[in-house]
Amino acid sequence: MLFTSPDPSARTWVLEPPPKPQRWLFLPTAVLGGLAAAGAGAGLVVHGVRGELGGGSIAMLGVGAFGALMLVAGLYVLTVRARYELAQDERQLRVVRRSIGRRRERLHSIAEFDRVELRHVRGGSSVRQVDVVGAYVMVWLVGPQASVHLVSDRTAGARELAAQLAELTGLAVSESR
Repeated sequence: MLFTSPDPSARTWVLEPPPKPQRWLFLPTAVLGGLAAAGAGAGLVVHGVRGELGGGSIAMLGVGAFGALMLVAGLYVLTVRARYELAQDERQLRVVRRSIGRRRERLHSIAEFDRVELRHVRGGSSVRQVDVVGAYVMVWLVGPQASVHLVSDRTAGARELAAQLAELTGLAVSESR
């Protein structure tokens, strides 16, 4: 996973990391939330038609609201994506994070950063946890006032990306363990 340039003459580079596989852990949250919201909504309709709105209806409102919250949170995590656009001529990095119904952009000057940092992370405190979770490397742009996390990778791709980013920005690469 490296920065690519759709138009090399524009000297703009784009990185779109693939979605993290762990996002599927939130699928049950979205499904259960949808079922709870739908069930509570159906229950309220039935009670409303019968004219039996009372204490049980208030409980169904709570279940429906909590179900809707779970549905939205689950769908948000399932669909969140990041995109990084590096404009060499303007010396700027645009960070775009988007999900259903939401898009957030931040614009950083490369001057805000003083290094590209590789952070080595162990997946647990014991040898057994590290075997299960694994170790990985995170690539960060770091400066005194700002920092941007680009990717986390278990392969040599993080080191390649850091080298490419250092070359494109003129920053030094550092490592922390």
